[in-house]
Parts: sequence; C-alpha cells; structure tokens
Amino acid sequence: MRISLLEAINEVLDVAKTKLDNIVDVRYVVSEEDIDVNKAKNFPALFIMLTTPSTINDAFNVANITLYFLDASTSQNNEIEKDLNIKSDLFQQASILLDELQLIGSIETVNNSLEPFSGRFNNGLSGWTTSISINLKKPCYNV
Repeated sequence: MRISLLEAINEVLDVAKTKLDNIVDVRYVVSEEDIDVNKAKNFPALFIMLTTPSTINDAFNVANITLYFLDASTSQNNEIEKDLNIKSDLFQQASILLDELQLIGSIETVNNSLEPFSGRFNNGLSGWTTSISINLKKPCYNV
C-alpha cells in the first residue's frame, strides 16, 4: 500500500514509462486544458490527472486517478479506420498498464471500465479514459 498520493502517481508514471512500448509521452497533467494536440506533440500518449473524488476512510485513504490513453486522429484519409486502429492499440496499452499495476499491488483488482472517445478536447484526439483507485496508508499509521 502506497504512503502518499505523490508516490502513487509516480509509480503509475514509472510503470507506464517502462512497460508501455507504444506510448511515447507519459505525464501528469493538471487539467483537461493541458490535453491539447498543439501543446503535446508526441502521440500516442498517456496523461494522468486527478479528476474524480478521492476518499478518506478510517483505515486507509483512496486516491482516484483518471488515465487518458490518447492519440491524434487528424488524418483526412479513412478517418473511421484510423479511429478504430487507435482505439484497438490503446485498448491493449491500457490493459497492459492495469495488469502491471495489479501485479505490483498498486491496485487491488482490474475491473475498470474504459470509456472510448473520438475528437475530444476540440483537437482531434481519440482513445480511452478510465479511473483507477489506489489505496493509501493513513499518515498517522506510519509513525
């Protein structure tokens, strides 16, 4: 069980950078405004953001982290086929990352739903988004 939110996010970033061969850009972003094909030029990419509510429980805290697996789909040639290829490739990358996080104990179970999107963020990005929950030790238990 991770001790801090920073440690948990860094672990997700590290696992993604070492295990996802087809993802060329892995980073933490503050808001959806940072997910822009004009700002981030390297795709396919994985962006990690805190967007969903997290909880403080009696025995442990739970951090919810949203993952965006995305690629630029700005091609004018056979846009439907390109979109399908992007989603197929990124679905595999999402599966690899979630399986690896489960293997090292970062997440308890992999039963996440992936939500597809096309042309999101007004800049032609397509892919998948999902949220994961990571259990964090209570700070007072580390004394």
